[in-house]
Amino acid sequence: MSKTENGRLCIGVDLHKTQFTVCAMNEEGEYLLEKKYPTTEEGYEAFSQEMHCQECQGHSIELAVETTGNARYFKNRMEKEYFAVKVVNTNRFKVITMSTKKTDANDAATLAYYLMKEMLPEANLCSQTSEEIRRMLKTRTILVQSMVKIKNQIHGMMLGYGIETKAAQFQSKKKRQELMNDLADHEYSVYTASSLKVMLQISNRKNQYEYHFSHEDFYLYMTAHEYKHFSGGGTGLRSFLDVYVFLRKYGDSLNMAYIKTEAEKMGIADFEERSRSLAFQLFNYEPLTEDNEKTLEYIVQSGVYGTITHSVENKVKKLGGGTKGKARYLFSRLFLPMESIRSAYPFIYKHKALIPFFTFYRLGKGFLLRWSRARVELNALWKIK
Repeated sequence: MSKTENGRLCIGVDLHKTQFTVCAMNEEGEYLLEKKYPTTEEGYEAFSQEMHCQECQGHSIELAVETTGNARYFKNRMEKEYFAVKVVNTNRFKVITMSTKKTDANDAATLAYYLMKEMLPEANLCSQTSEEIRRMLKTRTILVQSMVKIKNQIHGMMLGYGIETKAAQFQSKKKRQELMNDLADHEYSVYTASSLKVMLQISNRKNQYEYHFSHEDFYLYMTAHEYKHFSGGGTGLRSFLDVYVFLRKYGDSLNMAYIKTEAEKMGIADFEERSRSLAFQLFNYEPLTEDNEKTLEYIVQSGVYGTITHSVENKVKKLGGGTKGKARYLFSRLFLPMESIRSAYPFIYKHKALIPFFTFYRLGKGFLLRWSRARVELNALWKIK
């Protein structure tokens, strides 16, 4: 018996924190399975074994689950078992949220039905790293907002005793003690003093969660950002003025050996040295070397934010230069990579037969709505030897 002899088996999964309900539908519209599993190692293992049994009976397994807090874990877990999992974009799929019959089994059956009809809008999950960074930034935002609310409470409490306070008075232990001393000169309850003491302690704890670049790492970040623009469409004089001002203030204390090592790892060591040399020669009114004169000419021609001409020239150079580089550049502009289509146009990626028509659509739209840019880009490409 072949693996797909019995056709597709679409399973809707209503996933919760402690358990998940599944409902399976075959191509004839029959519901073959309705069961609950705990969200434990044993539960996931039992569900996986059930799905493998269905595979052995000739079904092709497809799973659909809504975006929840543990949807990523469920998806990763099932993909390790080689099951196809579609995570549903709940913002674009209102059938379940607007349902009048709101049960786990009914929600799972609804997912299975629309999965069979291929009518579920898919959510594109970001990478695990991006998700962790997003959560970290969200946590920081909540923490900062909480600190602001606590400080506003302190301002209001002190103002109630006729004491005007400023944000700077919360920054050091000495100034916080001065606040307590000012309050001692007024009639207040023991609850006010204890509340103020606790709030001051909490407001000071935010420093435990703050991390800052060292001067070396900030300089590397600044240089990398500058190089990104310089190697693209170009950058203006402002970038090199930033380098000059920063090094004038912190240059003597920087660990240049560390900066050189890290810049080499990032592939920007030569640019860092050239950028630093040009910045000091230019703003100290020193004679420029021949290489720095060429760099300055490139910067002046780049305007403030870079030019399309420089962007085309640099990209062609990266693609090998000459006729071959120009052909590769033109091909890359006409035909988007599949990864770009997948992230920017998920509908087209899903229905790959539309890609040829989509290519002509992009060309027509580009020439009709952005003809002036396209003309500059083509002229720059034509002039490259």
